Amino acid sequence: MLASAAGCGLEEHPRPHSMPGAVKPPATRYDAKPSPPGPMDEPDGSVEEPPAADDAAVSAGDARSNPPRPDAGQAPRKLDAAPAAGPGINIDGIEVPRAKALVFIHWGHSNMAGHGINPVELEPFFYTPQPQLWSYQGGGVFVPAKEQTAPDPNSIPGGGPGMAWLRTAAAKAGPEYHFISIARGRGSATSAEYLKGGLYYSTFMDRAMELKGKVTFAGMFIMMGITDRHMPLAEQGGFADRMVKIIADIRADLGEPNLPVLHTDYEVTATGTLAVDTDYARRIRPLILSLPMRVTRLAIIPTDAITLEDDHHFTLAGQKLWSERGVQLMIDKGWFPWKP
Repeated sequence: MLASAAGCGLEEHPRPHSMPGAVKPPATRYDAKPSPPGPMDEPDGSVEEPPAADDAAVSAGDARSNPPRPDAGQAPRKLDAAPAAGPGINIDGIEVPRAKALVFIHWGHSNMAGHGINPVELEPFFYTPQPQLWSYQGGGVFVPAKEQTAPDPNSIPGGGPGMAWLRTAAAKAGPEYHFISIARGRGSATSAEYLKGGLYYSTFMDRAMELKGKVTFAGMFIMMGITDRHMPLAEQGGFADRMVKIIADIRADLGEPNLPVLHTDYEVTATGTLAVDTDYARRIRPLILSLPMRVTRLAIIPTDAITLEDDHHFTLAGQKLWSERGVQLMIDKGWFPWKP
């Protein structure tokens, strides 16, 4: 397994952190026993979707000048039917029907774990629990959701997208729904480390599998791409193939072949050695933008106008805007059938 030399987490950009209430969450079962490392090579076997056209055909220059806006100008699609009622789940003493317990799985690099600290006026939005928003810890334990929802034990706690996503989704849905986060963020983690059998797949999927058949899996949102720069150059080009494989395995394990996926665009407001016009960004961004051609029911969340804490970590305002864009994409595509 490749060892990441430089990180996308704390070790890369140390900075003061004085945010009140941002307490590092305690270690949980999935942090204590990571599954054995998997190979860096791409897995054998077929992937979920047909191969894409030559990735080189996706122009990095065109992508920069035309940020992806899936289905722009098209009429909204018919909403998917809400899941049928079935067995439910006990959430902190509350019996919630399966159709009303909506789970979002989210995973990725340090922006998923969260480094956001500004503006301070948004701290309550990220750190104050809201009724019917939960984080599932495993073993039947639900706790009121607040950041960090996708904790990285090795990073400074800061706001990630999880709480913003839950709040935004709840605001768009009827009052009877409960929204649940199952997540993992890890600074510097590469797509290879999230492959099934690798370091991090089981850290969130073990918990998701505990709820299979008891909840409704509402969707998955992902922040990956920028950290594959830590891989050898010869392996970086396999990013899209690895992501297709990971998503296919998650859907297969959950028995949810149509689970919607929202994947971030490259951090286009990044600066310095990570700026969108650097050699690495020119290589990886077309691969990110190719994913909707490779995976059904996958959309790209634009990152233009996202504000940053440093050269690539989103502020609280940036995380909120990113999450609002993702939930709105679900609504526009008919992947959000829980509106009032």
